[in-house]
Amino acid sequence: MNEEVYHCIRCGFCTSKCVTLPEFRVESAGPRGRMLLLRGLAEGLLELNENVARRIFQCTTCDSCSLSCPAGLKLSGIFEKFREDLFERGLLPENLRKIAENVRKYGNPYGEISKAVEVRRGDVCLFIGCTTRFRREETLKRALEISEIFGWSLIEEVCCGSPVKKIGDLTLFTELMKKNYERLREFSKVVVLCAGCYRALSEDYRKFGINLNVSHITQELLGKFHEAEIERATYHDPCHLGRAFSFYEPPRELLKKSGVELVEMKRNRENSRCCGGGGGFRALHPEISRRIAMKRVEEASRVSEVLLTSCPFCHINLRDVSDEFGIRVYDVIDVLRM
Repeated sequence: MNEEVYHCIRCGFCTSKCVTLPEFRVESAGPRGRMLLLRGLAEGLLELNENVARRIFQCTTCDSCSLSCPAGLKLSGIFEKFREDLFERGLLPENLRKIAENVRKYGNPYGEISKAVEVRRGDVCLFIGCTTRFRREETLKRALEISEIFGWSLIEEVCCGSPVKKIGDLTLFTELMKKNYERLREFSKVVVLCAGCYRALSEDYRKFGINLNVSHITQELLGKFHEAEIERATYHDPCHLGRAFSFYEPPRELLKKSGVELVEMKRNRENSRCCGGGGGFRALHPEISRRIAMKRVEEASRVSEVLLTSCPFCHINLRDVSDEFGIRVYDVIDVLRM
């Protein structure tokens, strides 16, 4: 058990940031409660069982809680690390087990067969990612157009590994990492569309000694697009891009230079509200994930009729509830024109 569980001073500042705690309305479904569970396990006061395990998985890993921690604990990281132990012990919830099974069998969490796409153009590679490939046809089409315009190469991809790492399958994650490294190491730069892919290919791979030059597509397009199909919008910061890397300005600068009037929600940048979809939470609790997304979309609808983001998974979770608020949701690249 990680000794960091003893560094929690139980102040409860983290609870005000958590998006899952208000939905479950029990202490153990929030960050302080999870830390107390881990401490109870470490001290032999609790027995590790499916109920305890389920609480550890009832976290979107947005890491908003860590912003308020006076002890400086990276709470999501602690929970993610413990998930590896839960996975090894066979305590992975059934809905999440299906994700690992799909990735192992099909190379993606959606359990779909991918049409091989491999185009060699130059020494920059566009890594499309599973969610864009299988769930965002419009964004995929736009990404392929952009890759052709700028001469980016495409490879036959397997999952970046982010979904299985989040649920604790470290063995499968390392297998995927090695496969991707073999295919990506020849390129001078890897451009990604997804916040999860960005974090996996850069931060997570680096922890295993693999160093790739990773860039988000909004960084690459800055200054290269000067028109947009919309005039006014608000922007949602993906947790695994924003809070994880303080990656806030490139998407905003890209939109502003493309003529978009950008209006901010009350909670933006490091204080951005999680969409409710990450860390396996959408698969585990789809209806609660939907309720969390509704709160974010409702906040966006107060300031704009258009909501933009730069992560396909956030896009899907937010778009699924957008009709109830009369707001349109797009990926940033969906609205850009040369």
